[in-house]
Amino acid sequence: MFDLLRHTYNINFVVPSLMARYNHLLEETFGPTFPKVEEIERNVDIVMVNSNEIIEKPRPISHKIKYIGGMGRKTAKPLDKDFDKLLDSARRGVVLFSFGTQVPSKKVPIEIRRNFVAAFKQFPDFLFLWKYDNVTTDSELFADAPNVHRVEWLPQTDLLGDHRVKAFISHMGLNSFLESSAAGVPVLSIPL
Repeated sequence: MFDLLRHTYNINFVVPSLMARYNHLLEETFGPTFPKVEEIERNVDIVMVNSNEIIEKPRPISHKIKYIGGMGRKTAKPLDKDFDKLLDSARRGVVLFSFGTQVPSKKVPIEIRRNFVAAFKQFPDFLFLWKYDNVTTDSELFADAPNVHRVEWLPQTDLLGDHRVKAFISHMGLNSFLESSAAGVPVLSIPL
């Protein structure tokens, strides 16, 4: 029932509002003779979707939709010596943990961060590599968790392509989804 209400609201309120904004931007940029979004949509010949149809949920689609998944996806490269050494220190493997660039770790409530650390400590044979936006903060939280390493930046594609990475904890943004799918790394998805 909620889906029906949300869909009805979107079709009747959100879409018309967005169309009006897009049309205004197009007219402002290209002049008043530029076609309206609705006309462009009606006359489209092909829509290219940056996803792989194998990992999309089944649903009816128009013959005008063509999947070109992996566009922009980088090929995994060998890790630099620091990451390579860090991954070698893991006895049973590495778990990569990242909420991407859109969700800084400081926005995650401290109690939830504390719970993640407590959970990770239960698996001392695994190294947890956490993308953490400010590694100089929260030191006391990680003081007795030697198997949890925080880094402000990590080469996600390269790490997912490394055989020592056994799992990926992620918010599952599109790029993370496509990269982990291509690498065949099991995922624990935490939708945000």
